[in-house]
Amino acid sequence: MITTEMLSDVQRLHHSRMMHFTVEPRYTSGRPGVVGQDEALALARDELQVFGEAMRGVHGDEDFDRAVSVGVGGVSTLWVEMPRAWRVYDLITRELHDIPFVGAA
Repeated sequence: MITTEMLSDVQRLHHSRMMHFTVEPRYTSGRPGVVGQDEALALARDELQVFGEAMRGVHGDEDFDRAVSVGVGGVSTLWVEMPRAWRVYDLITRELHDIPFVGAA
């Protein structure tokens, strides 16, 4: 479920002049790409719902095994440009990490 805290995190990081949302659907139809905030949040919500169903075995053993091994991390992310790196925030897991620019010290 997309929580108020997740939306607050997005709003807090949203102040940057260079940012974008990316999606990589795993459990729902769609293609990877750069999307707007509303689409990224909607996909995160939908993916999390189908992932939960798979974890409960609703879609069978094969989907359960896939959900256990693949998870939902990286499905919907916010990328914010910082001085020396991209700050990447996972909209589902709420993990935050930096990816340094090539050649950045």
